Amino acid sequence: RTHALVERLQGSIDSMDNRRDAVRDEIEQLRSAMTAIGHEQHERTNTLAQTLAKMAEEQKAMVTRVSKLESGLKDLSTSTQQIIGGISQLMSGFALRGSSVNSSQ
Repeated sequence: RTHALVERLQGSIDSMDNRRDAVRDEIEQLRSAMTAIGHEQHERTNTLAQTLAKMAEEQKAMVTRVSKLESGLKDLSTSTQQIIGGISQLMSGFALRGSSVNSSQ
């Protein structure tokens, strides 16, 4: 009778040992998975940081280009105003010559 009780207790102990080992294995698998997730998050963070840095550089280059374009447009506007002024002077000169030719006839 004692022998049967010892065997049942030993069976319970073995069963608990098996469950403990299974839990340890599961904990180890979870730790490995968490480590892998941590590495993946780190890689994604680095990739995102690189992408954001590249985008910032591209934005800076675009701002520089826009600034140069604005400057070019101002220069073009100034040149256009000078051309219009020159044309106006030419037209005035032609108008004066035309009126003096008409008055001499």
